[in-house]
Amino acid sequence: MFSIQHIIWLIISITLIVVSMICLIRKHPSLLEVLRVCTAVCIASELVKVLSCIEIVPSSDGSLLFPYLENQHLPLHLCSIQLLLIFYCTFSKQAISDSPRKQAILAFMYPTCVIGAAFALALPSIFQTTINVNQAFTHPVAYQTFIYHSMLIVLGLYIPISGEVAFSRRTYRQTMLLLGAVFFCSFYVNSVLASPTYENGNLVSVDYVTNFFFSYRTPIGIALTQKWHWFLYTGILVALAFGLIALFYVPLKRNRQAD
Repeated sequence: MFSIQHIIWLIISITLIVVSMICLIRKHPSLLEVLRVCTAVCIASELVKVLSCIEIVPSSDGSLLFPYLENQHLPLHLCSIQLLLIFYCTFSKQAISDSPRKQAILAFMYPTCVIGAAFALALPSIFQTTINVNQAFTHPVAYQTFIYHSMLIVLGLYIPISGEVAFSRRTYRQTMLLLGAVFFCSFYVNSVLASPTYENGNLVSVDYVTNFFFSYRTPIGIALTQKWHWFLYTGILVALAFGLIALFYVPLKRNRQAD
């Protein structure tokens, strides 16, 4: 974290974001046009990730080999689920201005794309779980990670600039409810995908746990050794979510008719 390779990638990412935003502000394309480009980036990103991270693993008796993608690569992080939202907003037939559902989804994507991707760029988990820092410019997944998250920030920033999405206290509440729902669901997902060990029907250990939404472990390596540590950590995450997303909504002109 914050190695010379990481810092170089941050400089590249910031440059991509700034140049992209300047071009978008000057040309001011429709939000749908931007979403179509983002869809292409999403497809390329997932192809690179899967083809780079899939492993050929033998069966227990060694007689067969199977392609296997580890659970950590499933698209269930906050940034990963934006894929599905981008696809929906791109391919759904209703126009953005005529679809309350699209309006709510895009209002959700505005802060979560920017905040989630910014944290992902600042604290890239790939250097802890997928590759080592010496592979930062030789492994395809590094390019996939930094380019994809840079794209999310550009999209998130452009959503209010496009002028096609109405923001209000109501959309803030909808955003918090949706974020709270998926965060709560991450508890179930992380447990389902864990590798527990039982003895005589009693749970004695957990050898592997995914960390979608960072709801089980901190992204900076602080150990949670007591249950109250986890409660405190969860409370901090919730407080940060409310505060940061509120900061994103405050500067926007509110559409009070939607309240």
